[in-house]
Amino acid sequence: NRKIGSQDWIVGIGYDEQHLEEGRHPDRGVLDAALPGVRVLITHASGEAGVISSLGLSAAGITADTKDPEDSIIGRMAGSSLPNGYLEGEIFSSVASKIAPPDEDQLLDQLEAAQDIYARHGITTAQEGLTRDEEWAMLRAFSDSGRMSLDIICYVDPKEAKHLSQEN
Repeated sequence: NRKIGSQDWIVGIGYDEQHLEEGRHPDRGVLDAALPGVRVLITHASGEAGVISSLGLSAAGITADTKDPEDSIIGRMAGSSLPNGYLEGEIFSSVASKIAPPDEDQLLDQLEAAQDIYARHGITTAQEGLTRDEEWAMLRAFSDSGRMSLDIICYVDPKEAKHLSQEN
């Protein structure tokens, strides 16, 4: 039911090819088949690599003529110079950093959609496993909007947000 604009991206985080049935990284063909006509980027669990769809490659300007930058890998289709969507190193970081993060309204909508999935499965309590100021602000905005129905337990990041757990 959500509308994805032509300039929008779908972003996934944390795949690990070792846990995939195929035992290898997905490629742009997999992303294109799953989400046709959409820019998609999925980040490897390491955070140092990932895969982007054909539209994502096009938006990033990565073609068969693009050379592998120093300290980077552009995966290629077997027997050709066509990019297969796999990017590693600085080139992956560069592409990922140019994707605009969702705005607050989009984040709140996503939280509500996730919360609805939990509710459909009878889950009434969830946890935020590493709460920093950014996560706290987002959850506070969600609560203040009146849309939060989950009980959320937050585990405060002791390095970056210890002040959240201190009594006032």
